[in-house]
Amino acid sequence: MKKMMRHTTHDLERLYAQFSTVADAVQTVFGVSREDLSGSTHRRAASEARFAFCYVSHVMYPGVTYEDIGRFVARHYSTTHYAVESAETFRTVDKVFDERIKRVLNIVTQLC
Repeated sequence: MKKMMRHTTHDLERLYAQFSTVADAVQTVFGVSREDLSGSTHRRAASEARFAFCYVSHVMYPGVTYEDIGRFVARHYSTTHYAVESAETFRTVDKVFDERIKRVLNIVTQLC
């Protein structure tokens, strides 16, 4: 069983800054608002953007838990895990989604 991480205030501030960078890039590329990322809408654009946020956060910041990522977008860790797996699948079958992910990764990489 995975050991629960306890975050210091500094850790939480760093995580929030990292997730904010990813969220800003996702908003730009997917054309959604911050509210769409953490809201309850099931519109395709918002759902894909949430999947992208979870996936990119998972890929860019190894060691960050699904729970940490989920907390930023008001989702349970299991939903975050599902979003990451779904994004991996979508990348293989949806070229537009894959290109958007690449753009988000590029933006986040340049800003880090």
